[in-house]
Amino acid sequence: VTLSWKKPSNDGGSKIIGYVVEKKPKDGKKFEPCNARPCPEPTYTVTGLKEGEEYEFRVVAVNEIGESPPSKACPLVKVEEQPDKPRIDANAVKDITVKAGEEFQIVVPFTGFPKPEATWTLNDKPISPNDKHFASKVDEDKAVLTCPSAARGDTGPYTVMLKNPSGFDTIKCNVTVLDRPSPPSDVKAEDVDASSLTLKWSPPKDDGGAEITNYVVEKREPGQEWTKVNSFVTKPELKVRNLITGKKYEFRVMAENQNGRSDPAQTDSPVLVKNPYDKAKAPSDIEIEDYSENHVDLKWKPPLDDGGAPITGYIIEKKEKFGNWEPCLKTDNAATKAKVEGLTKGKEYQFRVKAVNKAGPGEPSAPTKPHVAKEKFLAPKINRDTLHPVTVRAGNMARLEVEAAGEPPPTITWSFAGKPLESANDCKIENEDYKSNFQLRHTTRAQSGMYKITATNPYGTDEAEVQINVLDKPSKPEGPLEVNDVKPDSCTLSWRAPKDDGGLPIEQYVVEQQDTETGIWTPVTRVSGNKTECTVSNLEPGKRYNFRVKAVNEEGNSEPLETEKPVLVKKPFDAPGAPGAPAITDYDRDFVQLEWDAPLRDGGAPITGYIIEMKDKYSPNWVKAAEVPADACQGKVKGLIEGEKYEFRVKAVNKAGPGAASESSGLHTAKPKSVKPQIDRTNLIPTKVKVGHMVNFDVKVTGEPPPKIVWTLNGKEIGTGPAYQISNEDHRTNFTLVKASRKESGVYKITATNSAGSDEAEVEIEVHGPPSTPNGPLEVSDVHKDGCTLKWNEPDDDGGSPIEGYEIEKLDEETGRWMPCGKATKPCFEVKNLTPDHKYKFRVRAVNKDGQSDDLETDRAIVAKNPFDTPDAPGQPKATDWGPTFAQLEWTPPLIDGGKPVTGYIIEKREVGQPDWTKATAAPVTNTNFTVNNLIEGKTYEFRVSAVNEGGVGKPSKASAPVKAEKRKFAPGAPDMPRPEKITKDSVTLSWKKPSNDGGSKIIGYVVEKKPKDGKKFEPCNARPCPEPTYTVTGLKEGEEYEFRVVAVNEIGESPPSKACPLVKVEEQPDKPRIDANAVKDITVKAGEEFQIVVPFTGFPKPEATWTLNDKPISPNDKHFASKVDEDKAVLTCPSAARGDT
Repeated sequence: VTLSWKKPSNDGGSKIIGYVVEKKPKDGKKFEPCNARPCPEPTYTVTGLKEGEEYEFRVVAVNEIGESPPSKACPLVKVEEQPDKPRIDANAVKDITVKAGEEFQIVVPFTGFPKPEATWTLNDKPISPNDKHFASKVDEDKAVLTCPSAARGDTGPYTVMLKNPSGFDTIKCNVTVLDRPSPPSDVKAEDVDASSLTLKWSPPKDDGGAEITNYVVEKREPGQEWTKVNSFVTKPELKVRNLITGKKYEFRVMAENQNGRSDPAQTDSPVLVKNPYDKAKAPSDIEIEDYSENHVDLKWKPPLDDGGAPITGYIIEKKEKFGNWEPCLKTDNAATKAKVEGLTKGKEYQFRVKAVNKAGPGEPSAPTKPHVAKEKFLAPKINRDTLHPVTVRAGNMARLEVEAAGEPPPTITWSFAGKPLESANDCKIENEDYKSNFQLRHTTRAQSGMYKITATNPYGTDEAEVQINVLDKPSKPEGPLEVNDVKPDSCTLSWRAPKDDGGLPIEQYVVEQQDTETGIWTPVTRVSGNKTECTVSNLEPGKRYNFRVKAVNEEGNSEPLETEKPVLVKKPFDAPGAPGAPAITDYDRDFVQLEWDAPLRDGGAPITGYIIEMKDKYSPNWVKAAEVPADACQGKVKGLIEGEKYEFRVKAVNKAGPGAASESSGLHTAKPKSVKPQIDRTNLIPTKVKVGHMVNFDVKVTGEPPPKIVWTLNGKEIGTGPAYQISNEDHRTNFTLVKASRKESGVYKITATNSAGSDEAEVEIEVHGPPSTPNGPLEVSDVHKDGCTLKWNEPDDDGGSPIEGYEIEKLDEETGRWMPCGKATKPCFEVKNLTPDHKYKFRVRAVNKDGQSDDLETDRAIVAKNPFDTPDAPGQPKATDWGPTFAQLEWTPPLIDGGKPVTGYIIEKREVGQPDWTKATAAPVTNTNFTVNNLIEGKTYEFRVSAVNEGGVGKPSKASAPVKAEKRKFAPGAPDMPRPEKITKDSVTLSWKKPSNDGGSKIIGYVVEKKPKDGKKFEPCNARPCPEPTYTVTGLKEGEEYEFRVVAVNEIGESPPSKACPLVKVEEQPDKPRIDANAVKDITVKAGEEFQIVVPFTGFPKPEATWTLNDKPISPNDKHFASKVDEDKAVLTCPSAARGDT
């Protein structure tokens, strides 16, 4: 239903900013708003009404202070369709321009009832409903004609007639389909000569809906790729230059408009480019017969084809390396020999020849190979100016470059120490004519010496030498490093100079010593480079020393020369050192066989024998047990007593007497060598233990050799890990169960094995503990506001003791604490005394005499509430009005009230981008609208609403669209009436003043509308708003009269239209010519090419054009130029430019 009303007679002293329309169905209890935002005009269409229903309507006016009292309601209005003839929305039907192949649709909105039938025509010819090229349909409010793939033939005026029993309406829509032009035709070549021709063709029959801007001309030799000749040809002909005589060419032409390039039109057959006679072909087999340092003698063969005219002479051309070809000799006869003189010694040249006939110089021959101006025969000569001795540090590169003259170019070789050198590894030799580059990379001292260079050709040999000296640290001093004159506190060292001084004098020797006890080298003294001995003093008597010497030059220190063994600073001889600790290699109940290593120090005198000593475990005294000669480091001790424990040691003997004793062999029990294992079962007592406690068994195991001991549980071997600690040593095992758990209960077996047999024993461990967790799930049923019922299943493991009962706990999610709830002897429990509307979780644990199991917990929380629910979410709140400190909201009730009536609503707000919501009302509100106050200006807010019933607060609604607390903005006011500034034969330029009221939002542009004289409605002239208050309306019909008006646009919407200007007649107004200087550019063009000077202008009537070149008039009869004047441009064309046109 579309309503209208009169504005209130009293606006309250503040401008009316809009109206709210309210509706109430027949028998309804209250009026409801129809529009979310106030509408600015006193008319509104109420949509979404139910057909056949009756409604009352009333209106509330709104200014910046607030809302007016509602108007008196209108009488009941029945909602039903009214018969009405079709009425087409002409403003919505626009002319269409589309590219070929694209889809276009003509959409014609209309009103009318019942739905009309549509009849379509193109160029006044009916479009058949069976035409598969088009598809048409009529919806309730629009007729649509669709062309899925536009073609050029679809261009033209389309007319649709919409007709129903109440009448008809028609409208026309112009469709332009843009496409490439059709191909040109009749491509012909005329005026063919040796290097050019004139190409002509006919323009395309169809320009594709756009002006032909240019032609593209291409050429090719038959079978080759097409290449461009000219891509901007404005006339249907072109002078093609720079063609190759004797070649055949094909040509093709394509027309081009703004939509693309046409298919090509081609010459019927290839065109041969030639004169009546041709230039001669190239001579062949040019070669150098003889030469010197300033001339060459050339000879060649004449061309096979003289081009149809006799050869009158030859042109010889030369080219220096990196230079260009230039003539150097011209002959005046047909002889095929010539001498070229005036060459510069040492320069490189090439030569070629051209034959000359009446047509001019022919093709050049292939060039000679590069030739250096030089003597023909010359013995080698090495340039010694660059051969200077080279000195480098080891590891660096040595580089030599040698030049050697000679003809022919000599062969250059290198040798070192009488052996030839070649490029390999660190040696690189690169030879070229007259030059050799020699490199040694990563040099070493071994590469120092004299290098020989040899240059050879058939006319002689030349040799030269150059020294390369590689500097490095010296080699190690020559040994041995001898130690003489050893005294209690000093000794004398001597050595020999290094074989290689590194290419530099030895400056000094550095002497260092090492105390073998500390292992640290310390400097002792420095010795002049011309001496090779020194005395080392201040040594400590009785200590052993190593000594070393380093040679030093400018490059650094050599590797050290060391003494071969430590030197003991002492008197001439001492008692020997201690032998190695004796090892028992065999034994039985009454003897041991021992073996040891000789002492490292013999004390300066030979070892004469060894003494074996022994003692029992509890005696402090060692006694002699045996003596053996010096050549045997082994011995046997007899007479031992079985079961006693003994230790053994050895002393070496020399002239000074017995030396220090060796380390002890360690305790040895006199015992048989082989005894079957026997496990001592004394400590293997069956054990009961609680979970978490430790169990330990210490078990003695006899047997020889000592048995291997293994523990097992249920047939599986166990070892040290998180659960067990097992320690085995000879004749004993220690077992620890670190922290007993139920799974470690069972019978443990110990097995002892050696080469004489085995033994087994068992012991049982029984672990008692709390039961396992009760089996789930923990089910919650019969929930009400005060309690519920819990059920679960018994645990799988009672922990080895009967289950005594179950403990039940509850967690109120508001407190976050677990609290006792009760105890049960069976796997079920009735929970009481819950707080209504609180969320709870529950857990239960089993109890036996050893403790409590782990907890079984509910999967999710339950709400202590009665069977009815809280309401669903209300509809998304909408802001119906807002300002810097408030927002007016409205919403719809929830679809489901949870089983109890909704008693109110809670409104929440938050700033956009913030996570937390805050309440905007102190208590629930009863209506479905509310004004939120105390907003902060400039902030952007979201709002949501939750419904409340007896069950509590329901889910929140979806957040509202963001609302910025700011002054509300509206569409702008109307601009002033436009006024014509300029009129031409098909356009009018308008200007106007901006509206005085921009609605609080910046004006983003203007839409200009036109209406012909006697026209029914205004139509927009610009598809997009123009940003400035001026616009030129184009495409008008000359002689017609039009009204114009303007609509302002801001981000909120469009203003009312301005007042229309008086009728404007479209006709050309006299105006002097005005040239667009920015469009005229300087031109650079090659001779023979076409150029155009295009000068755009405005002015009426069309002016005459007078052209000058270099201030001299160009005659209209001058055939070298062509000039014309169009409606908007003057053009001067030169088809073939010459230097005189500059």
